[in-house]
Amino acid sequence: MKHLLIWLRLNFSKIRIKYPALLTLSLILALCLAEIGFRFFHNIPFQFENVLKRKLDLFLSTYPAEYDQVLGWIPKRGNYGRSNVWNTQVLIEPNGFRSNGPKTSKLDGSRKVILAVGDSFTFGDQVSDDETWPAYLEAMTGVKVINAGVFGYGVDQIILRTESVFGPLKPTWVILSFIPDDIQRCELSARTCVHKPYFTLTKGLTLHNVPVPLPNPAYRRLGPLRLILGYSSLADFLMMTYFRSYWLSGLSLEQRVHNQGVEVTCALFSRFERFLKTKKVNGLVVIQMPKNLRKNELKKIKAVREYLNQTSLHVLDLHEPLMRLKKSDSRKYKQFFTYHMTPEGNKWVAEQIVVFLGPSLQFGGERGRNERKNH
Repeated sequence: MKHLLIWLRLNFSKIRIKYPALLTLSLILALCLAEIGFRFFHNIPFQFENVLKRKLDLFLSTYPAEYDQVLGWIPKRGNYGRSNVWNTQVLIEPNGFRSNGPKTSKLDGSRKVILAVGDSFTFGDQVSDDETWPAYLEAMTGVKVINAGVFGYGVDQIILRTESVFGPLKPTWVILSFIPDDIQRCELSARTCVHKPYFTLTKGLTLHNVPVPLPNPAYRRLGPLRLILGYSSLADFLMMTYFRSYWLSGLSLEQRVHNQGVEVTCALFSRFERFLKTKKVNGLVVIQMPKNLRKNELKKIKAVREYLNQTSLHVLDLHEPLMRLKKSDSRKYKQFFTYHMTPEGNKWVAEQIVVFLGPSLQFGGERGRNERKNH
């Protein structure tokens, strides 16, 4: 016993230092393993970056985006590779359009062209270049399809984008795709901490926020704790799930300016219809659906759908066929979605467009309308 006490007295300071250090090292190792497991399970790239900071500025994120003074943001021209939030093959051509893959045909001015506009479901979040619905549509019809979709857009930005890129392309068809959330985005002056244009209904449609203000990054207001914890995808997930109000406190991800999303969207589709008539071009509106549709979104989309029925625009509503598929073959339905659509889902969308329009896709003007009526 005496010898033990002497040994403890001599080594106490070493034990006091050694064991807390081992405990700290073990805790750090356990947290690292948990982070690796979380990223592996959720297919999150192993990149050393602040996850929260990336969420707070579209231009610092791994989305291939660049500032645009009229639209807020557009795909980053010349971007190539898999360095993106989806880890998929993305090529943004010098004109700002997404490639349809290595087998895509060139835009040479001698061929008929279809212009596809929309949000991330058109751009093709989470799939590679040749797996978007515009790419499949081009492969199925043999008609050159321009993918001018942009992630995060509302109906307001989609229609402004159509007007801005239309001139040099001279398409025979414009296919505009949108999801229910794009209606709500028309109520915002900023999204993902990035400014955007918006419209109000004061004496008709009035455009605001153009030129779009330059970004004012919210990550400058993170503070030490969020700057450190933000590097962990697991910590970000837990904080967003259980402590969201603190995690995002002082950070305005969105700025809502009105609650007239449905009314503004309907007025925008009227503007879209008039624009196509002046250009003597056919227009198709495709209503796409996310995997989970909220009740308030369903109410809004029905109101917009009723308005579209009163226009001369062709309308392809994919909600009903998707719901039928969900009831008859739930496994196949699930294969169509991650959050956005999978390659199988995008191929199905292209097939629906081909079936709906038939030979009309091959012709413009009155001939296209006559062909549509005969089929």
